[in-house]
Amino acid sequence: MPAEPLILLADDDQDMTEVLAQRLRADGFRVEVAHDGLAALKAMEAEPPALAFLDLNMPGLDGIALCERIRKAPWGQGIPLLLLTSVDQETAAARALRAGATGYLLKPPRYETLRSEVWRHLRQAEAPATVPEGEISPQLADLLEAVGQLPAMPLITHKLLEVLHSPAAGA
Repeated sequence: MPAEPLILLADDDQDMTEVLAQRLRADGFRVEVAHDGLAALKAMEAEPPALAFLDLNMPGLDGIALCERIRKAPWGQGIPLLLLTSVDQETAAARALRAGATGYLLKPPRYETLRSEVWRHLRQAEAPATVPEGEISPQLADLLEAVGQLPAMPLITHKLLEVLHSPAAGA
């Protein structure tokens, strides 16, 4: 891994991506920004990032279609893909997990949470994998989708995903 890992921020909210990009760069990361799904795909084909944050609803390709395309590409198998989604898009986030997303963050993300996710996934990428990256059983995806439809469940669903994607979950 290069001294400065490349992080892709793909979101059509230009104000949010600019702020996050500035902060990530200040923390020593190289950052590529794309404001639509097709531009994100082109950027990733040119130089696959160490990690990518993808907006669920972007022009060109939405986050789900983008995950599917990335996971089908030979260069896209091991890249952590984190979806950025609003609270009312929990069921779509479960579909994104089926499409190959590694996890998701609620928008707008707190920078400290985003930075923690970056470091956690970069460390996991360096450690031996206990579970194939991006794989989730259809039953678990169905359960997460059902839980996401319950009132006041987004935080619980997010925490459940964190636990399921932690290295200890494979033990």
